[in-house]
Amino acid sequence: MKDIDDVKADFGWSKRQVLTRVKALDSLIDGHLRTGKRGAILFTEDALRILSRLKSLENDGLSIGDAVEQMRRELSGDQGKGNPEDVTLDVGVDLTAELLKALYDRIEGLEAQLAEKDRQLREKDKQIEKFQDLLINRLPPAPPKPEMATEAGAGQSQAWTRTRSQKVSRWTRLVQLIKGR
Repeated sequence: MKDIDDVKADFGWSKRQVLTRVKALDSLIDGHLRTGKRGAILFTEDALRILSRLKSLENDGLSIGDAVEQMRRELSGDQGKGNPEDVTLDVGVDLTAELLKALYDRIEGLEAQLAEKDRQLREKDKQIEKFQDLLINRLPPAPPKPEMATEAGAGQSQAWTRTRSQKVSRWTRLVQLIKGR
């Protein structure tokens, strides 16, 4: 497989010209491109053959759009007057098998990555539980609750006393937060 710099050198095109042709070829070449590291476009041998055919049609005086249309007609076998055996676009017969193999390999790789991420996640969950237990064990015991006045104090209403006795202490809230409750 070749990257875009190799294709530039092989065909004498600039990067923009390569990308323009890839975009124009769209569905004709999509199945023959791969994505490399950091999203780099990689060209298979079949993609290079397609680009080579495009270049030969351009050298014959066709515009990019006309050349792509000509290639589409060649692939569909709808050349009108010509003999279907005259099709010169060689994209290979085993492309479907190659593509399926590449897809299965990609799926296996993704499944392996998923299994590894699941293992890492379970490991992190165990670490979190361990640190929660460690933190709970290191917390000093909660301070004793102050005795609640059975009668309202000076200037305090009975409603305030009831509300105060029903409140959860900040210490209890901290412990609940750490335990995740």
